[in-house]
Amino acid sequence: MHDGNAETLWAFVLGRDRYQLDNIPFLAFDLSLNDVVSAPVADDIPTFERVLERSGHSTYRLALQDGVDPATFPELVGALKDLGCRLERFTPRMIGVDVPPSVDIHAAYEVISSGMTAGNWHFDEVNVEHSLT
Repeated sequence: MHDGNAETLWAFVLGRDRYQLDNIPFLAFDLSLNDVVSAPVADDIPTFERVLERSGHSTYRLALQDGVDPATFPELVGALKDLGCRLERFTPRMIGVDVPPSVDIHAAYEVISSGMTAGNWHFDEVNVEHSLT
């Protein structure tokens, strides 16, 4: 926990304080879907300590720009789904994007970057595990 803020993630229990993340991290940087993490129990709650195994997934966070109707989000991100990305809504105006290892990171980044250039959203790179070469 940092400054009273925390993110609760779904995870598979692997035993011995090890968990495999089962949803897209949104607030926590340097994590991706399917990463295996160490999370010792403190006060009856597993608390993230460190990443043990990287999944190869990359994670982005999109936030709609002012004036863009949240109802258009599915249409705006359709190209990401077509590439094979997984999407999870965090709020009506914010969405997490998982780019699996099998998806071309350059194609996904082009869609994300184009959406920003078009004035649809701002984005953050939460965690990039793909090779960028």
